Amino acid sequence: MSKQGAQSAVSISAFVVAAIFAYRKLTESSSSTPVPSVGHFVLGFGFAYTTLAIVAQAAPELGGMFAVLVGAGDLLANGKPLIADLNAGLKRTTTSPPAASRPATAAQVNTATGVGR
Repeated sequence: MSKQGAQSAVSISAFVVAAIFAYRKLTESSSSTPVPSVGHFVLGFGFAYTTLAIVAQAAPELGGMFAVLVGAGDLLANGKPLIADLNAGLKRTTTSPPAASRPATAAQVNTATGVGR
């Protein structure tokens, strides 16, 4: 892995971790596991990714792979509640439409228009 590839891996991993934290923070009432405070997250996030960026500059292969490992670990650790929340949201949007928005049957149209009387 080149230095540029390692930098990309650190950036993408940081984005994934920050996005997962933001999503969990926004939906923490529906999450089963507690979400850490923003201060704890910023401190840990800053330390971890500053260290990863320094390692990626000194040893790109090691830094890049550690960044991928951190991002994948966070996704695996927080993936179950995240997927459960997404599935619950999708199930709410895929329910059958109310009766008023369904197309009318031929019998309903005939009754409403007086055809066949």
